[in-house]
Amino acid sequence: MDNIRAVIDTLFSQINSAEILHHKKDWDATLGVTEDMFCSKFMIENKCYTIDQVRELYYLLRSDWISFPTECLEYRQPDFFYVLLHFSQKVLIEKDFQPCCRFQELLRWRMLTYKLGEDLFTTSYLAFNNFNANIKRDSFFWPVVLMQDNPSIAHILRKGVCDLHFHLRGSSLNYELNWLSLMNDMSGRQAEFEKLKKCLSHKTITTDNEKWETAHLTTIKAYAIRYYLFMRITNKKRRKLFFRYC
Repeated sequence: MDNIRAVIDTLFSQINSAEILHHKKDWDATLGVTEDMFCSKFMIENKCYTIDQVRELYYLLRSDWISFPTECLEYRQPDFFYVLLHFSQKVLIEKDFQPCCRFQELLRWRMLTYKLGEDLFTTSYLAFNNFNANIKRDSFFWPVVLMQDNPSIAHILRKGVCDLHFHLRGSSLNYELNWLSLMNDMSGRQAEFEKLKKCLSHKTITTDNEKWETAHLTTIKAYAIRYYLFMRITNKKRRKLFFRYC
């Protein structure tokens, strides 16, 4: 479990999304994440591994973790995002249509979701379960921070816990609310991003060149990807995106 957790951290945290978006070769299951790229990124935060061990993990990724996580009569091609399911199936369970974390895996869950967030795992896990059970989910209301399945701890928490340590404007879901706002309406945001340009700009390194990309441009790309996925899922005719502030 620690190996696959480290692999997921590398794929979704260490590898810049721009490197995936700039991948120009024919589609492949690893989305252009080559062995050399994976090894170099993996070793940044996992120096206790030898290079041979890291190459073996890449082999496991290609041979097992990007394959459909359960036996299925219908043939399914390998997919980059199946690695999430190989992890979440061992860490999460679903009770009363609500996801929760297995108590014995709580530390691993916390260490990974602290960096990547919980939604990446909960949404893919529930979508996979619903697909297998042929269930159409109409409720997406579950705790922002998942509960665990230990009944003794759950009993204590149901009695209520008082936390007197409070940060002004720091105890609400600021990031989540801001991201929802951005992903539903990008119009008129250029001036706001201009104020943050210096502190939020980051370096993008691709196989073609090296350049600086602003947070404004990165967010526009995320908005466009979200729009594209929405149109694909709803089977609606795609329309061109126009940004009057670009």
